[in-house]
Amino acid sequence: AGRKLGHTVAEVQFSDADGVFVTAVLNVDTQDRLLEVDIWKVDFSPLQHWPSERETEPVLSNTLLQRTATPPAERER
Repeated sequence: AGRKLGHTVAEVQFSDADGVFVTAVLNVDTQDRLLEVDIWKVDFSPLQHWPSERETEPVLSNTLLQRTATPPAERER
């Protein structure tokens, strides 16, 4: 029984140096521990450039990010 996907903590999108769309997703497990960073370039070609923060556009709302940033024990109260 391995760890299971809990939820997405954050997601950004950006265009790579060649103009191809990329998404980067941070996922945690059911215990809110980092599980994976999933980077997907829509044409499956190699990533050419890791963007700076100003080159990315967030996908999730701030409300969701605030909820997931709260430790599990505090959310259960």
